Amino acid sequence: MAKFTLFTGPVRSGKSTALLRWIENGSDCKGFICPDVDGKRMLYSITDQITNPFEVDAGGPEKIIQIGRFSFLQSTFTLARKILQEGCVLQAGTFIIDEVGWMELKGEGFEPELSKFIDAVRHHSQNLNVFMVVRESLIDEVIGHYHLSEVDVIDVRTTSLP
Repeated sequence: MAKFTLFTGPVRSGKSTALLRWIENGSDCKGFICPDVDGKRMLYSITDQITNPFEVDAGGPEKIIQIGRFSFLQSTFTLARKILQEGCVLQAGTFIIDEVGWMELKGEGFEPELSKFIDAVRHHSQNLNVFMVVRESLIDEVIGHYHLSEVDVIDVRTTSLP
């Protein structure tokens, strides 16, 4: 059975940076991390070790999704959903999802693949650790929305990663 851990903290508290440091130390991980690089959100595919642009300036030639004052590439959301699809068959190791937020709770962003991933690994994975980055203000909503009955919560400010 998969083990779910919510990795949390305030906005811009270093959650993605802590995860990047953790995987650099040789952790057996798959999934994706969305760090800020030069003030713009990127999507780092852990398996491929490729950093992809995610947040962009509005008005470019590619399709974008507007979230408040931020513009994100639709193609990068598609890439993240593909990574989630590929993760559905994992049996062991660690899978990181950075981050689960309001868009996913509304059925957008990484959905519907995020829900499919959670259901698949919940029922079929033997020893998979799933780390989901969640803002501290959304912990209860995420736990309820995804029916995470047994979940650990790690706060970036007070606890280091295992």
